[in-house]
Amino acid sequence: MDSLAKAVADAAESVNQKHLGVAGDAIGEAGLIARASYNAAYALAFTVVYPFAFVAQWLPQDNPVMHGLRDGAAAVLKRI
Repeated sequence: MDSLAKAVADAAESVNQKHLGVAGDAIGEAGLIARASYNAAYALAFTVVYPFAFVAQWLPQDNPVMHGLRDGAAAVLKRI
């Protein structure tokens, strides 16, 4: 009986190790995708959003276009 119990325990351990390895790989891939998404968003913010923000600071502020942009931004923030 002891040898049967040891064989079953060894088989269960082997199955657990195999599934833990597969789960670890899946978690690693999900982490890689999350990190790549974060880096892409960060790069987009610095290469697109901030230059537009700096350009907007240099434009004359008292004109209909800038008033429209400010009003549109305020409307978007109200909806969020």
